Amino acid sequence: PWAGSFRPALTTIRQPLAEIVAESWRIFSARLADPKALPQSVVLHSERYGSAAEKGGVVAYDRALQAFSAAAERSPYSWTDRVVSRMGQVAALSGRDRLGDALVRLGFPLR
Repeated sequence: PWAGSFRPALTTIRQPLAEIVAESWRIFSARLADPKALPQSVVLHSERYGSAAEKGGVVAYDRALQAFSAAAERSPYSWTDRVVSRMGQVAALSGRDRLGDALVRLGFPLR
């Protein structure tokens, strides 16, 4: 129901159900063992973004796009050059720079 609230629209959020259930059970079991235990906050870090593995793919795609552009007699810009030229200014973010504030207003705590 929240997807339509964002610009650009947010299309999907993966929820790690197995991890959520496992952590919930761990907390519930601990609470049964000690009913006086304080409530806990939990942040699951099941996925992390890292670009190290992508560098080879970006280089290969840049080469392929440059070859295609040369064959089609277009400017020999790489994909990286095109992305940087599109995203080079704050205006190009189209509101994405305000996404964190929007999530906080909707009740999603961010660190």
